[in-house]
Amino acid sequence: MATLKAIASKHAIKFQVRQKIGTVPNKATPELEARLVVQIKDCIAGGMNRSQCCKVLAISYNMLDRIVRDHKIDYPKLKSAFR
Repeated sequence: MATLKAIASKHAIKFQVRQKIGTVPNKATPELEARLVVQIKDCIAGGMNRSQCCKVLAISYNMLDRIVRDHKIDYPKLKSAFR
């Protein structure tokens, strides 16, 4: 059984390599991120947990986690009653 690479070299077929994109997939523009920081702080004041905040803001949990980490926002993963 011949491999794809062997068949391609036999028939002079070259495969194109996709260029890597240098951006982070969950990175927002600075303006949007600043607005999200304010909205995240409003979610904290409203007593929402992280998953509820994600649903309200329509962002992924990973993006919320990155923003909380980057801006050093104190947003516990669990409410203090569950600790």
